Amino acid sequence: MNNSCSFPKGARIKQRHQFKRLSSQAKYFVAKHIIIDYLQNSLPYCRLGITVTRRFGKAHERNAFKRKVRECFRKSLDCKNFNYDLNIKPKVSAKEATLTEICCDLDLFFKSRAKN
Repeated sequence: MNNSCSFPKGARIKQRHQFKRLSSQAKYFVAKHIIIDYLQNSLPYCRLGITVTRRFGKAHERNAFKRKVRECFRKSLDCKNFNYDLNIKPKVSAKEATLTEICCDLDLFFKSRAKN
């Protein structure tokens, strides 16, 4: 997989059947600002999906959340070699969450998975 600073296409979950499989078979991890559905995959890297409904807020709020999550995932992707499919969903508190707080939640997830 590409180690550039961009968010690689291979690390994205984009198809409906992938999201449905995650929602039906996955375990979940609840952090302060996000909920992560995760399922082990057969690839040598993590893939990311983000689900933000209209209930969360207006389009600019949903897009801001997605940008923060992608940036945190991109930063943690370089140092983590986990093979999970992740679907990240916001909690209500995520509207006011900073980039650092979301990154801490994601790092907390990776630390919990490293123990197992």
